[in-house]
Amino acid sequence: MTLTRIIFVLLTLNSIDSEKANILDVDQDDGGWFTDEKDKLAYPGPCDIEVRDAAGLSQEEFLQRYAFHAPVVIRGATDNKIFQNKCRKDAMMNKYASKRITLSSANTHSYTKAEVTLEHYVEHVMKPQSLETWGNGKLYNNESKSNV
Repeated sequence: MTLTRIIFVLLTLNSIDSEKANILDVDQDDGGWFTDEKDKLAYPGPCDIEVRDAAGLSQEEFLQRYAFHAPVVIRGATDNKIFQNKCRKDAMMNKYASKRITLSSANTHSYTKAEVTLEHYVEHVMKPQSLETWGNGKLYNNESKSNV
């Protein structure tokens, strides 16, 4: 549960607008996965979650204060620039654009499947959707035959 909270907070901080990002020292590079302002469905609000530097937070203190009690943003714990670079749109397209992926609807009992390339999915299928859009008529990348 705690790891989920931490991941959620980190992902939320990544989507904060630029003024707030400057305050929190969050990198604003979207990796090529831009969403037009008019297509955004949600916006972050004020964040009152405590921020701690990894160098000043022991495992014991983390377990006592946060692990099962409260969310926390931990800065400086890792440098995952290698992973972030691999997740950039241009890097993924260079390596996996021609890989075939299987799409199916959000309905777990759906037998409708479509096989497309990752490039086709990213350029023609993947896009923001209205909150009113039903998941049973839309195809999603639920599984992959090519380890994408």
